[in-house]
Amino acid sequence: MESPIGKYEYGFDDARQACAEKGAVLASLAQLYQDPPDGFWVCRCGWMSDARAGFVMHKARPACHNKEGFYLCTHLKKWNAWCFCPAATGHD
Repeated sequence: MESPIGKYEYGFDDARQACAEKGAVLASLAQLYQDPPDGFWVCRCGWMSDARAGFVMHKARPACHNKEGFYLCTHLKKWNAWCFCPAATGHD
């Protein structure tokens, strides 16, 4: 999820709060691997529940490292947020 003011604008606490406002929590790495959210086919760094920022590519793409797997993001201090909302709640 991007901040309303633009891409890569959340500090960790802001990201956690933004997810909570949607009835969600920051996703764990395991949740990102098992339930890829929309936008997982683009290179976008987002905060996760363990205070790391990164993304998971489920399919290799030349425009995104051309590999599958987890990528840790360290070059900035603000990121998007990977929110996780259980399917039972009916969130998008």
